[in-house]
Amino acid sequence: MDKKVSLISVFFSILIFCLMDGQSYAAELEVGKDKMYETISSAIEQDGNGDIIKVYPGN
Repeated sequence: MDKKVSLISVFFSILIFCLMDGQSYAAELEVGKDKMYETISSAIEQDGNGDIIKVYPGN
């Protein structure tokens, strides 16, 4: 019985994962020298709701 419950749990977990769309994930925008964005303001202009902006040390 426990094996059957485990298999059902795994099935529903995979199903939920497959039904999630890509927009449910936060993007990580990196700011710094040799990163995706050179300025914080340029990253803010491109960010979406829930995105994460990582600022690295430098000028």
